[in-house]
Order: sequence, then structure tokens, then C-alpha cells
Amino acid sequence: LHAAAKSGTQHIAKLLLDQGADINLVNEEGITLLHIAVENAQYALTEFLLRRGADITIKDKNGKTPLDLAKSPRHERIRELFQKRPP
Repeated sequence: LHAAAKSGTQHIAKLLLDQGADINLVNEEGITLLHIAVENAQYALTEFLLRRGADITIKDKNGKTPLDLAKSPRHERIRELFQKRPP
């Protein structure tokens, strides 16, 4: 799943999630799929993961959430996805 997020391969992520993979799985750095999608500016994948209910509050080992990463100036479009997300 993490490799799919790094490459922005949404259809692979969807297939794995449909087969029961954990959308909030963290790696050894505490990083989730959503962290990776945001950090790599994968707009479509970020939108997909948010729609699938990815947890935006999980902190990596540096204490950063996906929303924290989206606050970077280069992630304006992705930040808008977080703002549009229903509470």
C-alpha cells in the first residue's frame, strides 16, 4: 500500500483496500498512506483516501499529521481537499 501511495497508483490502492487492507496502516516512521499521498502531491490519491475515511489525525514520528504536511505552500490544492472534507 505504501508503494502504491508513493507512486500515486490509485487503482492498486483501491484494489488492496477493497481486499481489506488497513487504510491507516503505519510504517516504521509512523507514516500512513495519507501522509505519503500529501507529501508527494498526489491530489487524486489524497482525495480518494479522504473519501475512504483515512484518519487525518495520525501523527508520524516527527509529530506531523497529513494536515500539517498539507499546510506547505506547495500543497495548496491538497489543503483545499482537507477544508472541503465533511466534519
